[in-house]
Amino acid sequence: MKQTILIALLTFSAVFISCQNAAQEKAKETANAIQETMTTFSPPQVATSADGYFMKATVNGKPWVAKSMMEINASNTEFVRGDDGQIQIAFYIDRDHIRVGKARKFYSGHSADLNVEDNLMSARSGEWIITKSDDSVIEGTFHFSAESTINGSKGEVSNRTFRILLKKK
Repeated sequence: MKQTILIALLTFSAVFISCQNAAQEKAKETANAIQETMTTFSPPQVATSADGYFMKATVNGKPWVAKSMMEINASNTEFVRGDDGQIQIAFYIDRDHIRVGKARKFYSGHSADLNVEDNLMSARSGEWIITKSDDSVIEGTFHFSAESTINGSKGEVSNRTFRILLKKK
């Protein structure tokens, strides 16, 4: 009797473990498919450099420099996004109404985002200003105070500059 119970328990455990492994494997496959789709259809990331794409700021009192930025191209004409692997800063610029020196406020629906280790915060105040714009480059400054609507955490982005390169048509 004890042997029958032990065999039944071992059989159940083996089936349970194999089902769990199958579910985990399916979840990994799904995650990989999502990641591949995002990589395929998102504008490419480009490495930052002194004379190319560039973004730096002070985030919560600490210096931050983007290692990569989202390329501005035909599928992404206005989204400025920098990433250093831990922190991402992103916002839209309105290229149809660019005026060098004119401040543009961040507001609901046209906000800036600060993502610190998967804690997404949205700008509550701040602005961006274009300091240079021609056929090949847009440069500017920005700053904002951000807050998470989920956990109430706050972030501050200051001492900030960016440069994006425009593709020649």
